[in-house]
Amino acid sequence: MKTTSILLAILILFQSCYTYKKIPKNSFQVNFFKEHKITLSRKKSLRGKIIKINADTLVLSSKGINYAIPKATIKKITELTYSNRKTKQLVGAIVAVILVFLGLNALNNLNFGSLGGNGNWLLPI
Repeated sequence: MKTTSILLAILILFQSCYTYKKIPKNSFQVNFFKEHKITLSRKKSLRGKIIKINADTLVLSSKGINYAIPKATIKKITELTYSNRKTKQLVGAIVAVILVFLGLNALNNLNFGSLGGNGNWLLPI
């Protein structure tokens, strides 16, 4: 149980408050210098910042390298945006994990040894 809780806590820490929003491919109306993920028709994807859009190509900067991508090979464009819903879920999950740890700790510290059959656990009147 303890190992499961620790693994769950670690997985929650690797979550992000950001999500990718799909952009219509035909319009190519993007926010320059924001993080984008471009999926190509060859099922390869690139992540980076769009720095320039020409008539038939799109220039993406990823890890210091500029890629000229023909528009005909682009299957999907998504933009990294902040998500309020994911942030609230993350905060809720963190609070839930903390409450579970506190509850397990409280149960662990209870002394059930005095609940024997001789009635010693009864409170005096």
